[in-house]
Amino acid sequence: MVKLTDISKWPSQISDVVTIGKRIKKVVYHPTSFRENYFKEPKEEFPWEFWTEVIASRIGLEFGFNIIQYDIGISNESVGCLSKSMVKSNEMLVHGQQYLTALKLDFEIEKGIDHTFQLVEQFFKSRGIYNGMIDEFIEMLIFDAIIGNRDRHQQNWAIIQPNSFVSTGKILYSEFLKNQTMPRFSPIFDNGNSLAYEILEDKIPKLLDNSVTCEKYLFGKKATSHVRWNGKIVTHIELITEIHNIYPDTVKKVVQRVREKKGKINIEAIIQNIDDGIIFADAKFSLTDNRKKLITLLLEKRIKKLLDNF
Repeated sequence: MVKLTDISKWPSQISDVVTIGKRIKKVVYHPTSFRENYFKEPKEEFPWEFWTEVIASRIGLEFGFNIIQYDIGISNESVGCLSKSMVKSNEMLVHGQQYLTALKLDFEIEKGIDHTFQLVEQFFKSRGIYNGMIDEFIEMLIFDAIIGNRDRHQQNWAIIQPNSFVSTGKILYSEFLKNQTMPRFSPIFDNGNSLAYEILEDKIPKLLDNSVTCEKYLFGKKATSHVRWNGKIVTHIELITEIHNIYPDTVKKVVQRVREKKGKINIEAIIQNIDDGIIFADAKFSLTDNRKKLITLLLEKRIKKLLDNF
């Protein structure tokens, strides 16, 4: 069940904003646990966008992906998605861009020209401590193929690192070492630019009623991954196919899990019931029946495409 939380009175400070991905999130603190939470509002032109983040997280969790759980927050008249911090007090989140710009000093950060699978692979192979993370990166790309995420840029994946220093000399070094954690690939985050979030309400019937238009939207030339293959823009399935040629066991393992869980998961029921008990004063934030139908259709078709190809 999706939780709706009024965070209007949760402690926060104007200066407490954080960039996880490219979008600015407001940091709010749970009033009793004081745990950090991130509140992200939708783009003004797509007020329902937070729903795609919430739905993507629920679908990802159902299919066994390591993904952040997003719920819904209300802050006065603003509505958005709410998530707990994924790092502990002795950890920090380091985005992919920070690693790739260190590896390639002239890395292009605006258009994604240099955000290639090959460069990411080179980074993961650069130090033994990161070797196993390539499998989790590939798993994330498979999830993107399921939800149609075209925005997995270099700031939309990260590694959780232990802090490299202690802020006070009063802490024993042995105690510091005991509390440190090994670097690990972060849970998947920032999945909102997916699931037809950009399709306006009056355009939805055309996708529902015209199979040719729907297939073109799903698998046409514009349905591409942000991560490139040797500098070339490719579709999600083309990217996974190329990766499969090099990492067949990794791809097969994830796809087989999706296949097994698909027979037990009722995607339509998940989408239809996702907003049970949630009513907004402003209807623009609501999830319409047509949008639910479209999201269900797109998920079913993308998963079928994935399973048919692998």
